[in-house]
Amino acid sequence: LHAAKPVSSLQGGPGHTRGIERCFSPEAEFFREYSGRYFADTESVADVAVLRSWPSMAYSIVGTLVPTILMEQVLIQHKIPFDILFDEQMDRIGRYRAVILPGQESLSQAWVDKLEAYARKGGTVVFTGNTAHYNDWREARKANPFFALMAVTSPKTITVKPFGKGKFVYIPEIIPGVAGSAQTRRIGIAGDETLLSIAAPVKGGSFAAADWVLPKNQEAIRQAITGNLPEPLSITTGAPLTTVLELLNRPKSNETILHLVNFDPKKSQAPFPVRLRNQFQ
Repeated sequence: LHAAKPVSSLQGGPGHTRGIERCFSPEAEFFREYSGRYFADTESVADVAVLRSWPSMAYSIVGTLVPTILMEQVLIQHKIPFDILFDEQMDRIGRYRAVILPGQESLSQAWVDKLEAYARKGGTVVFTGNTAHYNDWREARKANPFFALMAVTSPKTITVKPFGKGKFVYIPEIIPGVAGSAQTRRIGIAGDETLLSIAAPVKGGSFAAADWVLPKNQEAIRQAITGNLPEPLSITTGAPLTTVLELLNRPKSNETILHLVNFDPKKSQAPFPVRLRNQFQ
């Protein structure tokens, strides 16, 4: 949803609030009026989950933030329902068709073991770049544990390997949609230095929201995920990339609620197909 856009003006001295005015976007007004009907007592429907492991996000910061945000951007605009997982939610992975690790370089052995068991039971593990190259103390591993399970060595192209009843899917790179790159040095917790090549907009130490655009290899990423799930997505739609969706279930009334928001209001959208799997079989 578009965020509310409050506009306030104050007249008078301290303690005076005369003249306060607030204006909200149409999307925010819709939410305010219908939150009870369309949002209360609902659960998110998510087919996949993106892992944001604390060591990876904390030690590397921008180096991990960029692939994570760009992967989430692919999921958002291609309308693949997803949740975000943190370390404390390790036991939840069984509810998802796939767990995605975008550049999660510092991964604990507990996560490696959990994801190995998850794949053996039929789940799909998607990982990118230097995921699991280090342990959760950012100490370099002698060999990448996921590459070892796949019996491969640093593939240069998207690689899929069956494993048990599930799969491992490796995506070597998420290519930023913005032009150019910059070099930066990162010092690890053990004092080691790594030379990174990152998208040009983050060379100042930040990754502005204006640069959160679809990666150049977005379609290959989408296909690598959706084409390797153990079951089809809960929803598919022909809606344009300028729309986003939220899919919710309300168990107490057996309702499935779909929200679609168009972020290009200047362009009228033609009708498009939506195919939704029954959520209450």
